[in-house]
Amino acid sequence: MSEFVLKDIEAIKGCKYDFYKLEIDGVCSLDDFENEILSNKRYLSEFRSIISYAQLFADGKALPFNKMGPIHLNLNDITAFEFKSKHLRVYFFRTNNNPDRIVALCGYKNRQKPDIKQFKSIIKRYLLND
Repeated sequence: MSEFVLKDIEAIKGCKYDFYKLEIDGVCSLDDFENEILSNKRYLSEFRSIISYAQLFADGKALPFNKMGPIHLNLNDITAFEFKSKHLRVYFFRTNNNPDRIVALCGYKNRQKPDIKQFKSIIKRYLLND
């Protein structure tokens, strides 16, 4: 069985919502994705924009649909969303009994379909361990 750990996201400190990154067996998708972006820098400005969207949302600000949108996973007691830019996606969710937002996966728009399948799988595994 996988080990799931929630860790603070230093770059996102909100007054309305808390955000956590999900580490699975010592691997964190957000950290890995950030390191990939920092080593390439092609999408660095988009990544920074997505983090700023997350900060605005954490502070209770509404975001337009082109910056943040729902993802319909058909999982009971789960609400899932994505922050989006032209090329990047950051997927997060919350459970109905916990208002914290959990960043579970990051990826590129051109891999969105398989990423959403993986995101759903991660959430199911997380709920089994909860």
